[in-house]
Amino acid sequence: MTFHETLGFLALEGVSEGLLVSEPMPMFLGIETIATALAP
Repeated sequence: MTFHETLGFLALEGVSEGLLVSEPMPMFLGIETIATALAP
């Protein structure tokens, strides 16, 4: 599990990591996670 996955980010399905080591893995943070973090 990567650091970002521990924060709730998910890797995009069907998109692989770039050919170069420096290219990041495309990830997103679900709207439910954002809404929960912003809720009072």
